[in-house]
Amino acid sequence: MSPQRVLVADDEPAVLRLLTRVLERSGWDATGVEDGDAAIEQLKGASEPFDLLVLDGGIRPAGMVPVLEAAAAAATRVIVISGKGLEDHEQALLDRCGGSFLAKPFSPDGLLAAIEPA
Repeated sequence: MSPQRVLVADDEPAVLRLLTRVLERSGWDATGVEDGDAAIEQLKGASEPFDLLVLDGGIRPAGMVPVLEAAAAAATRVIVISGKGLEDHEQALLDRCGGSFLAKPFSPDGLLAAIEPA
């Protein structure tokens, strides 16, 4: 069985590298992108769909909402990571993706616990 695929989208390169490394060491096939437009491209153009998207809530330049919409269209589950809460419309989109919210700061173990299927 091949590893599950995860797309990690964070516009802070150091955080992106850390998240990707943690997920790879836990057996995920991780792809990292540094902006929202690239995340949308990956979600729409993937030959094999992603099982999970780990998304920085402040992703630029597209912003979180268009990326959540692309994830919902691709039936990709989402974990949004952010230091601030979500607006009602953002939470509604996240709910459509079967996703959840993980508040910053968090530990690698906290991330891994959040991605375990419910």
